[in-house]
Amino acid sequence: MADIHHLKEQLAELRQEFLRQEDQLQDYRKNNTYLVKRLEYESFQCGQQMKELRAQHEENIKKLADQFLEEQKQETQKIQSNDGKELDINNQVVPKNIPKVAENVADKNEEP
Repeated sequence: MADIHHLKEQLAELRQEFLRQEDQLQDYRKNNTYLVKRLEYESFQCGQQMKELRAQHEENIKKLADQFLEEQKQETQKIQSNDGKELDINNQVVPKNIPKVAENVADKNEEP
């Protein structure tokens, strides 16, 4: 009788342990499902953010290219507005018919 009583107690303890582990398994599955859904959502959000950033980046590149072209146009117009006159180092108009004199470095360094 004592052995039967002892075995019944062990059976009750095993049932309790089984139920506890079954609850843990359900919690694990719920947590796993939640994490999978969260990962999918965050992956989707990252994808959307990447698309937005890519669009912004391409827009910025386009703006910079347009700005560069506009500056090139302005430079071209400025050069053409000088009526063929060249600008020297100080941005002063130099007539084309005056020949430029190449400075000789050796002449500058000669002692008097």
